[in-house]
Amino acid sequence: MRAYRLLLHLYPAALRESHGDELVAILAHELASARGVSRVVVVARAIVDTLVNAGRAHVEMTAQDLADVWRSVRRSPGYASAVAAVAALGVAAATAAFSLADHVLVRPLPFAAPDRLVKLWQDQSSRGYSRMELSPGNYEDWRRGSRTFAAMAAFTTTSVNALTASGPLRLTAATATPSLFDTLGVGPVIGRGFMASDARRDTTPGVVLSDHVWRSVFGGRPDVLGETIVLSGTTHTVIGVMSAGFEFPTREVDVWLPLTFVPADFEDRANNYLQAIGRLAPGVTLAQARADLGAVAAELARTFPANDRTGATVIGLRDEVTRQSRTMLQALVGASAA
Repeated sequence: MRAYRLLLHLYPAALRESHGDELVAILAHELASARGVSRVVVVARAIVDTLVNAGRAHVEMTAQDLADVWRSVRRSPGYASAVAAVAALGVAAATAAFSLADHVLVRPLPFAAPDRLVKLWQDQSSRGYSRMELSPGNYEDWRRGSRTFAAMAAFTTTSVNALTASGPLRLTAATATPSLFDTLGVGPVIGRGFMASDARRDTTPGVVLSDHVWRSVFGGRPDVLGETIVLSGTTHTVIGVMSAGFEFPTREVDVWLPLTFVPADFEDRANNYLQAIGRLAPGVTLAQARADLGAVAAELARTFPANDRTGATVIGLRDEVTRQSRTMLQALVGASAA
């Protein structure tokens, strides 16, 4: 009878609670009256009846629920519309939360060997700052002095005014050292990325376009290379176009410009405005990179007064999602699941 009670869970809960004991009693009585093969027939009939009647009961209850809903909608259409809107918003929020979690917490970064990419920060924990931007001088010395990185790049973001045939636009630009795309292990789908010569101030600066700007400003023309665009008063020559899925350092970036330095930029070690990334050399662990860059930072701290008590922080690029954002995202996913 225990097996039969488990089988009764196929019925809707309300029907099972009101008639379950009665059905068990009927089966027990029939089994007590049957002998031999008849008992097998009784059990088989009980199983078939349960399967058929349970399915019919679910259909009838669903139809009744839908009828009740329809009557409620007809009586209070405004309230029903509000409930439907709230439900739709809940579904949309849940979908957005899980989609964001998938991109942030699950999928690998869309770069070559993303597990070897790291984010670099100046570390002044003794002053309460474990993650500070780099000065040009420190970035350059880190790049030259470290031995555990295959590549390193620095960048910053800014807003620029663009003059286009359809009128002025406000764009977000990432200004980066020529090594940025090589460090990430990606390249434009049209044209090329930056070269060392693009960082010279005596040349017409190039610009790499996002797929969005290429399509909206230049009509998606494949012969866009060599075209010019005026950004904040400076004429730039189009040298490349990135793929539609490329987003770095943020999805808001519209164009990438070469970052140039003059000798005076390297003198002020307290001029911290650069973000930096690195690609670990083959076989190098995160711990080895931290030790290597820590030694370079320690030497700079002994050499330059402005670098006093300044170390280096090396973390995986994926871990750049802050702990607070990660916790909030997980909470959002949990709430959506609930």
